Amino acid sequence: MRAEESALTDFQAKLALAFVVAVFVAAQCASIRFSVSDENVYFYMGKLVAQGALPYRDFRFAHPPLRLLPPAALFAAFGFHFKLLKLIPIAAAAATAALAFAFVRRAASPLAALRAAALFLVSTTALSCSPYYMGTETAVMFVTAGLVALQRGRPAAAGVAFALASLVGLYAGVAVVVAAASLAWRDRRALVRFASGFAVVFGAVVAVCFAVGGAAFWRHVVLFQTMKSADETMPKSAVLGAIAGLDPALLALAAAALLVRRKGLGVALATGLAFVAAIASFSSVHPYYFLLAAPFLCVAAGDALPALLARLGLRPGPAAVAAIVATIALGAYDVRRAREIVARQELPAAAEIAGEVRRLTGSDDAVFGDADVAPLVALLADRRIQDDHVDTNAKVYATGADDLASLRRALSEPWRGVVVVRDIRADGPYAIVGGPRVDDAFRELLDARFVRAKEYPREEAPGQSIVLFVQKDAGTDRK
Repeated sequence: MRAEESALTDFQAKLALAFVVAVFVAAQCASIRFSVSDENVYFYMGKLVAQGALPYRDFRFAHPPLRLLPPAALFAAFGFHFKLLKLIPIAAAAATAALAFAFVRRAASPLAALRAAALFLVSTTALSCSPYYMGTETAVMFVTAGLVALQRGRPAAAGVAFALASLVGLYAGVAVVVAAASLAWRDRRALVRFASGFAVVFGAVVAVCFAVGGAAFWRHVVLFQTMKSADETMPKSAVLGAIAGLDPALLALAAAALLVRRKGLGVALATGLAFVAAIASFSSVHPYYFLLAAPFLCVAAGDALPALLARLGLRPGPAAVAAIVATIALGAYDVRRAREIVARQELPAAAEIAGEVRRLTGSDDAVFGDADVAPLVALLADRRIQDDHVDTNAKVYATGADDLASLRRALSEPWRGVVVVRDIRADGPYAIVGGPRVDDAFRELLDARFVRAKEYPREEAPGQSIVLFVQKDAGTDRK
């Protein structure tokens, strides 16, 4: 037994974990803001599902269906409450930390478990990703639950958890492969139970999706996710560099864990490294993807930190203390960096924009436009999205998952309302619909039928502004 294993009792570690989680949740709740992000798409689609609409059949949705279940459930139970919706990723991150604690506590020690959970919660990745509901935080929570189930000898339950993760995001398949390979090496019977649990849940839900959406499910989810290319405005090399810069200390500690090789933590470390490799191989990547790997790297890093310090010459006791100090120092540094990252996504003018939309439109009018902004404006203004055309991300059309004609048709059909545009002046007259370039025909259609009503510069993102367009016959001459 290592000296540090008796440094903290199980009860003391759980008490400390509860304190760290409470501080994390309180801090994240205090910083809830409106933002320019994909979460607005998922929130609005959650409203549609709560009203009885079905993804793939009634509106296009580019992910497996479970991603919409949490916001849909909250809409059904409480209606639209923005802060309540924002609690979903915060709660998922807190649950992931608790599950990571449970995993390391059994494999190593209560103190190592506390370090792993704390390293995750104070990482730049968790602090900058948990303010937004992107689905990754929910998927990674289910993957962590699956690893805990595997550790406790419940492969069927683990298969169910991994199936739920995959039904949030197909990228969870990376963890499924790692878990299946581990079981194939250690216990073939457990592999059969794992596969059965996974197949029953995943297969049943996918069958329902095909029954509801038919070919649209295949086209919008599988085809789109496998064929989308790198964002023109975010070169892959730049994004990977940004990912590496999020938590360099965590990556270094995970590398050190390869040297320590603590028995029982290998599958978690392998999962984290597999996600890192998968992210590097994806053609289209975003910095928040690193959240898929972060908790599993923290599981290994929490145990490796004191061992690394001991190899540098510190005795076990001082090494454990130094590891705690290092965790706190990393947290203080990460909080500042995370706040800078989150600030760039904020949209403090959202309520003002929604108020202007309410003034310019009637209760039966609609909103259309940028995927990262228009759904939020529609929710705040209590207006519908034209033709339920919520996700107008340019990549959808570039991959052929949807036809640009459908987008132009949604805009050209008789309707009254407001078009919300994100103006990125470095890339042309204006950035239309969730990405800087759609097509000239769309711009011509906008210019032919609509006129600028009001512009809101974004101080958080210099060079960007949110522009409202109204029909030329709407009775306004605002420019």
